[in-house]
Amino acid sequence: MSSKRNKHHNSGGAGKSPASNQFGTPWPIVLAAASGLLAAWVAAGSTGLLVDPLRHGLVALLLGVMIVALRPSWRHLAAVATCVALGVVLSRLAGGWPVVDVSVVAAILATMAWATTGPRRRTLLIVAAAAAALAVFRAACFTVPTLWTTDQAIGTALGWLGGRSLWIGGSLGGLDLLIVMGVFHAGWLRATRPPRRARAVYAAVAILAVQAVYLAGLSHAVNLADRLPEIPRSEPADPGDYRPTDWHAAAELRGGLPWNLPLLATVLQAGLAMVMLRWTRIEPKEGITGAPLRYAPATQDSASSAQGSGSQGSGPDDQPGAPGQTPTTQADDGEDVATPIAGRLARFARWGLPATILLVVATGLLSAWPPSGGDLSDKTVLAYRGGYVDWNVPTHDALGPDQTGVYGLLPSLVADLAGHWALSAALANEDDELSQDELDGADVLLVIQPLRSWPEDRLKRVEEFVRRGGSLLVAAGPMVEAELDGRANAQTAPQATDETPALVHDVRPVSQLLGPTGMAVRHDVALSATEFWTGAISGSTHPAVFGLSDRTLGLSLRESSTIAMGWPARPILIGRWGWSQPGNDVLYNGHAAIETGQQWGDLVLAAERPLGRGTVVALADPWCLTNLGLADGHELASRLLVYLANRPSSPQSMWRQILALLGYAVLFVLIVRRTNVARLVAIVLTLSVVLAAATLFGRSQGPIPRPDGPSSVSSNENSGAPLRSAPATPNAAPDGPQADSATPAKDEGPSRVAPARPIAYVDTSHLEIGNDQPWANDGVDGFLMTLARNGYLPLKLHRWDPARLERAAVLVVMGPAKPFSAGELRDARDFVERGGHVFCMIGATEAAAGRGLLAEFGFDVRPSPSPTGSGRSEAQPMAQFPDDFGRFDTPYLNAADYDVGNYLLHVFFFTGWAVDSSADNAESLVFSKYDNRPLAMARTVGKGKIVVIGDSRFALNHNHGYYDGRMTQGVYDNAAFWRWLLTRITGQTEWIPPEPAPRSGQETSRDGRRTLR
Repeated sequence: MSSKRNKHHNSGGAGKSPASNQFGTPWPIVLAAASGLLAAWVAAGSTGLLVDPLRHGLVALLLGVMIVALRPSWRHLAAVATCVALGVVLSRLAGGWPVVDVSVVAAILATMAWATTGPRRRTLLIVAAAAAALAVFRAACFTVPTLWTTDQAIGTALGWLGGRSLWIGGSLGGLDLLIVMGVFHAGWLRATRPPRRARAVYAAVAILAVQAVYLAGLSHAVNLADRLPEIPRSEPADPGDYRPTDWHAAAELRGGLPWNLPLLATVLQAGLAMVMLRWTRIEPKEGITGAPLRYAPATQDSASSAQGSGSQGSGPDDQPGAPGQTPTTQADDGEDVATPIAGRLARFARWGLPATILLVVATGLLSAWPPSGGDLSDKTVLAYRGGYVDWNVPTHDALGPDQTGVYGLLPSLVADLAGHWALSAALANEDDELSQDELDGADVLLVIQPLRSWPEDRLKRVEEFVRRGGSLLVAAGPMVEAELDGRANAQTAPQATDETPALVHDVRPVSQLLGPTGMAVRHDVALSATEFWTGAISGSTHPAVFGLSDRTLGLSLRESSTIAMGWPARPILIGRWGWSQPGNDVLYNGHAAIETGQQWGDLVLAAERPLGRGTVVALADPWCLTNLGLADGHELASRLLVYLANRPSSPQSMWRQILALLGYAVLFVLIVRRTNVARLVAIVLTLSVVLAAATLFGRSQGPIPRPDGPSSVSSNENSGAPLRSAPATPNAAPDGPQADSATPAKDEGPSRVAPARPIAYVDTSHLEIGNDQPWANDGVDGFLMTLARNGYLPLKLHRWDPARLERAAVLVVMGPAKPFSAGELRDARDFVERGGHVFCMIGATEAAAGRGLLAEFGFDVRPSPSPTGSGRSEAQPMAQFPDDFGRFDTPYLNAADYDVGNYLLHVFFFTGWAVDSSADNAESLVFSKYDNRPLAMARTVGKGKIVVIGDSRFALNHNHGYYDGRMTQGVYDNAAFWRWLLTRITGQTEWIPPEPAPRSGQETSRDGRRTLR
């Protein structure tokens, strides 16, 4: 039977084509190829807005479909599994960076090609080459700002072809799709039999037609979304009762427009690739060299050999060449290759492969390796006084959110980075502001939200300051009302007419300052497709952002504008999935609507422009510099100031851009022109290793505040010259009244005392409880401001770092959901023994993850629910359950014990649980008023102390006294408790709160709490 089958196959040489050739490439190979293309696009982030867990899950699913379709042997599957495991490690080390992810996918595809033979190998090599080309292109766009600018220009041109005033960049333009399909088209043509001209034209037209259909659909996305139903939202009777809404396909589709339309485009292009493969038959390519196949007439011996091989059970998929022809390898010059495949492979492995790896390493280091970290030692930051800004620090006599959006803590950050702070002199003649003497003594000039028009002589002084080697940081968000009122006097641009878009003629003073750089802060608001730019933001290889997570970058933004820039300016922070809404009405009426004609995607939120020997950085959102914004944005603010003060050679330097771009171009040509397994795996794996290593190095090079360093602050109102002061004590905060007396009025500048403050880190690296929304009921904004009022610089610890703990005074842990590792427990103990203080707020419902930390210091909070088989009774809340379970107050101090009065002081708990300790020196601080069991305990360990409070939500806004951003019952009580507790634990003179006075103007809020007016 086998002989008959082979006889029928070989009869094709007599003029009758085999039936199998009429159907082209078999379906399993076609399905595997389409899955591989989709996996590459998804991994590269080319399919639209997908959060990282979903993106990684889709990549795994698509790779699984490919493996099932190909069904490799167990031996080959082991090699693929090894490559997958290595890829997962590299992706995790790089923080889910899409450039590394798509490189890993290309390596897996190439390994799958190695695990197959015949047409399967060649098909998968074509797909792997397309994925590798995409990886190199995305890496070049990310690391070479000049290429990114070009990518945006091409995306804008493609959007113009789509019609309906589409203003899009590279992310929505779909250039990634054309790159992959172009490489796939070229490889597919080479793998098919001539003549090829007709099929080349047809396939190219089809690829462009699919792209045109996608762009046309993108231009109508808003109209389509308006016709779809909105997601129904039911308002619960109780504000604290969360009820998930029902799932509706149409409503979900509405939410995905236009940000997920690239996913549809990739599906269409992958379907076209399937049609192309089924249309033709892929010819096998033996070996892994780049030599193309030449078909020679078959001899009688070769024909008989083919019959003999067919008797071994090989099907038509593995029959090389055309009927009656035998494939032979051919060198690039057209001569037959007599050298065996093994010999050529040996020569390539000896010379070509090492040279390729060296090229990848050099290109990756030039384009991505960041400079070493530093600080602000012997550097001066000069802040311009004349902006929409004040320098108030949080004080005990002013509670509430009013002191969160000002900049009083920024001088403390500069001092903690060992720098000097100076404020420009307030002179009677405004034209003399920023005098030459002030600029000569500064390294960085900081201008925040300028309001007034800039005189020509002052603009000239600032420009010369930069050209001589200084650095200018301009931070300005959406236009404020004061600017709107005074914009008629600003001579920044010709007056706009009714027909002139506001985005074209910008009349902002900040754009006047940025005029020599060609950059401008637009009169618009940048709106994200997700909340706080989660999964929708991208950094560059700039030292200010490289290595930071997308979440950290998103938290550093609050209300942003966009920046207009062109070459040679380079982006620092990019909002990939968002839109620009002209004007600032959305800040007041909350109405945000995406429309055609607005800029969609690739919004520049921060940019840099070299000017002479200096540099200018424009930041379209100054939130990371504010009192509350520093908690989340301190890493961005610190990196930016240190970079501007030192200006090290970075990957964005022009000479490094040029060399890196040449290297990426050579790699792209090697992938497309000389495709083979060894070269592909070497390029993409080496590239992913270098980029992952660069990310890890960049992550570790961030400046670390150290309050024990030198500090200074300007107190000379006339000259702005910095005056030195004594360093701050790292483990003790200044008492509240001292901070109050030293706080200046709004127009006086920063505090005259040394601004260096001890650091208080609020841990967020263990999935601690808390919401990042501004003044959310379950947020920690009020507690952060309480720490600031007590003299600390409150910062969030986004990533556990022993080096940061070595320089901190306080560590706060509240309701962790991720257990502490053994190394982290050692770090915490070392921190306390050196003199640091730890405040743990852990209730029974979160005690399971925090029990390791509690046990390390001899404390225990019984978990609830009790684990199965534990034999322990269920923990009960510290209240009259169930009637009074919830927020309650309990006394913690009797003023009569201190001879200051006859009154009790109370503190509010949200969900209190009993705290136990096995240590002999443990001290009970607060007892429950219901059963007199301890709710808070403390003990000394080495030179420091640890405090355990049995309430994970003790420091959240709704317990701290803030509800929907308003001060409510308990705001004064809990603020006084923390002030007393901090002075008691840190060894200062114990501060006793005065007798609480009745609050006037109280009304009851919707949840029954008293709201203070």
